[in-house]
Amino acid sequence: MEYKDGTTLDQAKTLPQSQRNRLVYSLMKLLFAEIFDFKVIQTDPNYANFLYDQTLDKIVLLDFGATQTVTSDLCEKFRTLLQATWRDNITDIENALYDLEILHRSFPRNLKEIFIELFLDVTEPIRRKEMYDFERIQIVEKIQERIEEFIAHQKTIRIPDIDILFIQRKIGGLFFLARYLHVKIDLNKILKKYL
Repeated sequence: MEYKDGTTLDQAKTLPQSQRNRLVYSLMKLLFAEIFDFKVIQTDPNYANFLYDQTLDKIVLLDFGATQTVTSDLCEKFRTLLQATWRDNITDIENALYDLEILHRSFPRNLKEIFIELFLDVTEPIRRKEMYDFERIQIVEKIQERIEEFIAHQKTIRIPDIDILFIQRKIGGLFFLARYLHVKIDLNKILKKYL
């Protein structure tokens, strides 16, 4: 163990816009490198697991207890989903979600449609292929609007494997961080490398 200088990411809200943008851009770049290059991902996006050293303009990662290996098969399935999302092809997105078993045949039709709608909302920063204001993401509010439908089917739908859930948790956590920090970035500059 060693001491590292920095502040937790929730305190980065007071930083200037350009620094917040750079900070989250770096975290997103790391996220996709973890999945596609390193094939090892730290899956806990808790703000306390990261420090930002403003003096050095560096991100410090803490707590590797939730680190997970990404198999080559899972990596390629996520790449297929990323490519379908980039092309904004709903049929291919749906097929990729089924292949990852994020969607499952146990989903009733109405729940599947809600899930696809939520997926399209949260992936708008990828599908728009431009500078995106993450404050626009309203996924939490939309889930709350539909929570009764999810609860009604909780015993009949199958949830994805734990390794996929952990990766989803990390991706979702960073998107929520970007929203919390009111970040405006173009993710597609990062993603072109992985298409």
